[in-house]
Amino acid sequence: MLSTRAWRPSWLAVLATLAVGLVVFYYFTGADATLPVRLVPQLQEIPLMLESVAAGPVRLPIQASGLVTTLTHDVVGPFTAPVAAACLLVLLAVVLAGWTAVVSTLARTAFVAGMVPVIFFLLSLNTESLGIFGSGERYFLYLMLGVVGGGAFGLHAFAESLSLARRGLIMSLLVAAVGGLLFAQSQLPAVETVLQLAAYATPGGAVLFALLVLWVGVENIRALLWFNTQAEQPGSRFGLWPFVAASLLYLGVLFLYVWNGNTLQLLPGLALDPLVLLLPAVLVSGVGLRLRAPSYGQWVPYAQGMAQLYPVLVMGAAGALAYAFAPTIPRCWWRPAALPGWRCCWWVLVFLFMCL
Repeated sequence: MLSTRAWRPSWLAVLATLAVGLVVFYYFTGADATLPVRLVPQLQEIPLMLESVAAGPVRLPIQASGLVTTLTHDVVGPFTAPVAAACLLVLLAVVLAGWTAVVSTLARTAFVAGMVPVIFFLLSLNTESLGIFGSGERYFLYLMLGVVGGGAFGLHAFAESLSLARRGLIMSLLVAAVGGLLFAQSQLPAVETVLQLAAYATPGGAVLFALLVLWVGVENIRALLWFNTQAEQPGSRFGLWPFVAASLLYLGVLFLYVWNGNTLQLLPGLALDPLVLLLPAVLVSGVGLRLRAPSYGQWVPYAQGMAQLYPVLVMGAAGALAYAFAPTIPRCWWRPAALPGWRCCWWVLVFLFMCL
């Protein structure tokens, strides 16, 4: 039986919480920072006639220059978000180090399956466009694959008794060394390097977000089921039909959201954003991760595997989502707000029929 320490928040859980907080921050401030509305003062000269004096048969006007000041609202930008891009890269670096460290402890088949997305992610960064080593060839890509992939394979093959914490430290040092060399040898300024790497890393972040939604799609229904059975007296617990009614209400709201073209007006001035439903789902999934061990235990253990992989997955997905909210333009092509509605509807429906 696992010790109670496994239930305590780890530093990975703290980082995942901070990443989710970053999503909330950019959710409310991203659009205003990218396309800010500013007051623009305008000064216009208007001729004024103060008086007229008689000069023989005619009257001559006495004129003065008048000035009228107006304030108008203007949208400027769009501005890039290098801070958000840097946060995304830092989180993805932590994800890369943590993922490879955990994967190196698994069996051979699981290790190979876990390293495949790492290879594709490194390929997608397009580092040859940075002109590293004064060349447009893929020399730095081969170096990254050799250092990160070779380090993970070395830990997997020759360091079976090494603890997970030391594996994470070794992989963190390797990823930090590769990242430092990348910025030192890049032909672009640091800000442009960050923005370019973040742009090419966005598809990988979108995949992480989709995997997270796929994993937590049923967690809100599981939370309803948990609340349904918490009374001390069996007679005071809710029965099957209240649980089905609550589940159908939840599913109906998501279905109406998709049916109405990803818009659902709950109250005047208040619309449903399905991303809000991900917050309790991510929390419930983290708390009940050990209960889902039968679904992944044959591949990844809980205490030295999934307990670390889950906050790492949350970190990567949250970083990608925060960067999608920071600049307005990247949000359009992978549409993070539309994905949870479809996934939640499907998996909630599947889970509901399983319960029935």
